Amino acid sequence: MTFLTDTLSNIKKFLVESGGEISSADHIEEMAFTPERPDLRESTTVHEGGMIQDLKIARSETEDLSIRWFTDGIQKTFLIGTFDFGRNPVTVHYSIIASLIIGFRNGSFEMWGQPRIQEFALISKDLLGSSLPKGFLDTGEKTGYFGDQRYAAVMRARKERHKLEASHLYDWAEKTNYKEKILVDGSLSHLPKPIPCAVGLCKDNHPLFFTPETQRNILSLGYSERSALFSYTTPQKDEITSWFLRIRQPRAHSANFGLIRPEVYEGMPLDPGSVDEVSRLIFSLRNPVAYPSPKWERLVYPLKICTDFLTNHLPKVETIKWFLHGAIVT
Repeated sequence: MTFLTDTLSNIKKFLVESGGEISSADHIEEMAFTPERPDLRESTTVHEGGMIQDLKIARSETEDLSIRWFTDGIQKTFLIGTFDFGRNPVTVHYSIIASLIIGFRNGSFEMWGQPRIQEFALISKDLLGSSLPKGFLDTGEKTGYFGDQRYAAVMRARKERHKLEASHLYDWAEKTNYKEKILVDGSLSHLPKPIPCAVGLCKDNHPLFFTPETQRNILSLGYSERSALFSYTTPQKDEITSWFLRIRQPRAHSANFGLIRPEVYEGMPLDPGSVDEVSRLIFSLRNPVAYPSPKWERLVYPLKICTDFLTNHLPKVETIKWFLHGAIVT
């Protein structure tokens, strides 16, 4: 069942009544725009000898679900219309965001509560030149460039998704008294305050932590090897400890094949033994394989379940096209 409410109808009505033009909405904007990679080299400190090195972990071939909770969030943003004020078109976007937490109990996965879903419209208040209608959020974009407006819409949707995910995660942590580990798809750096029981799993688009020479050492990690620990400071001034871990055989594949980056807050035990334990827990989740999902070799199966569930409940491109035009636009 696809989630869709009156929000999209209200946006369409606003466009028509205000002299705007409805777009074809023929793709998801997130497919075209990737967040910029922050440069964290000045705030990164390497531990365990002061250099990135490869350290073998005692890998477990048996299933170990000591991490029994998993969470992910997704977003879909569509360009659905424009206004022409005699200069570059002013874009109007529709975005829908969602967060899901699942747990493993009695041999199967089940949801914790219900998925949390929000939808809204996005436009630049400055470029619109008037107050925003109900249900609209300001992208903050000021240049007027078409591509910049689209990028700003994706980034504002991303900010709202992070807020939704954080609220969901804090509610879960309070209900479980912060006593159980939860694996979070992505970085912990966007959380407003630390959650010591959370373990982040970053698959790509890593910030710049090191020089190219050091990065070469990371890319040479073998199967079941991890790098030395390093820590960095978040925008909220929290300290996060991270490391790289290879969970797939890299033979005959790209250098980053199966290479992930776990994260924990400094509130967790940071001795090498504790880090190896977390690494083993993540390593044990690599099967069953999440193929053919994108980045399957860096994905653990419970997070694939989260992503698939949310993807199937949020509208697809074809649904948005039909809603706007009454027929599929090609």
